[in-house]
Amino acid sequence: MTDSYREPAPRLPQITLEPHERPWTKADHLRHRLLLWAPVMPGVFFAALPFSHPLAAVGLLGVFGVARVIRFAHSYRPAHWFRENERGVALLRSGNAAGALRVLEPVVRESRRFPGDHSMFLVNLAEALVWSDLRRATAILEAVDRAGWLEEAKSPARLVLWAELASCHALLGHADDAGRWLAKAGTVVFDEGRTRLLLAWAIGGCRTAREAEVASELARRWREGEKAFGAGSPTLRFLGLLRAFALERSAGSADEVRALLETARPLPDAHMRTIADHWPELSEFVWRHET
Repeated sequence: MTDSYREPAPRLPQITLEPHERPWTKADHLRHRLLLWAPVMPGVFFAALPFSHPLAAVGLLGVFGVARVIRFAHSYRPAHWFRENERGVALLRSGNAAGALRVLEPVVRESRRFPGDHSMFLVNLAEALVWSDLRRATAILEAVDRAGWLEEAKSPARLVLWAELASCHALLGHADDAGRWLAKAGTVVFDEGRTRLLLAWAIGGCRTAREAEVASELARRWREGEKAFGAGSPTLRFLGLLRAFALERSAGSADEVRALLETARPLPDAHMRTIADHWPELSEFVWRHET
């Protein structure tokens, strides 16, 4: 067995995110609330001057306050956002990442003033970006983690967030970071999502010279992966590619490697570009067998 990961991958320059691609911090949220209500008091004071009576100020305060609440509530469209989010996730699971991005982008832009919901939608947006812009996806996920809204709410989406971060860092070749996020994801008690960790673990294992362990574990849990990701899904096909790669590098049967590669085909072009950019050993393996 040969090492598939020798030196840490170089750190690339930090990605600059668009405003809608990062959630508000707690300080941002407080500042927004203050800006939302600060204009009310001076307006009430000056509007009440002609009446010269305290009750006039109280009444006008109520009017201004109700108007602000109505405006705030009008911009909050959770039912629409969650419907669109579910539609985007369904497109992503079917392998249509470009369609998922078209659906999720407007949701992320509109929901920014509501950081809890916005954080969850950003995780799905980043997942749709992984194979087209891996570094941007990683930066978005890290911004969501830093903001801390999902952690504060103890949301099950934390498992998705940390599992995706583990996968992204493993693909980038950052083995230590990938291991740290994988360990963090393992602390979330959420049985239905545990299979999500399998992909991140398999990538990390292949990049840290544990191919024999990866090949054995993927063979043992293959039915579990089929049930979780769907037979023929891009995620399962990529797992099949990892299983074939791990098997060959741990001196497995050549016939079994070829059979596994058949189940992995066709991998989306975006997957192949990301592999070529960030994982030369896996790219060489694919190229060698395709030609």
